Amino acid sequence: MELLDYVVVEDCGRIINPLTLRGQVIGSVVQGLGGAFMEHLMYDEDGQFLTGSLADYLVPTASDFPKIRAVMLEDYPSRSIRLAPRARARAASLPPVA
Repeated sequence: MELLDYVVVEDCGRIINPLTLRGQVIGSVVQGLGGAFMEHLMYDEDGQFLTGSLADYLVPTASDFPKIRAVMLEDYPSRSIRLAPRARARAASLPPVA
């Protein structure tokens, strides 16, 4: 399977530092894609986990995937926090359906 394109959209409330947020969102996507495409977790016939360390599988980096486009929105600021930010990169860290 080959990934050709990936777009992630996050509604972040108020964006305080756009560059940091972009890196956080893209890093979260890379971790999710790595889990789906690169981390071949192995178990024996008794269900014992065999892939026990980072030496046993590849850790994804941004260069392992095509361009990831991140779109950040400020549509719904938090009403309970003074600066109005909201949680970030949560949707991006969920493994994609492959």
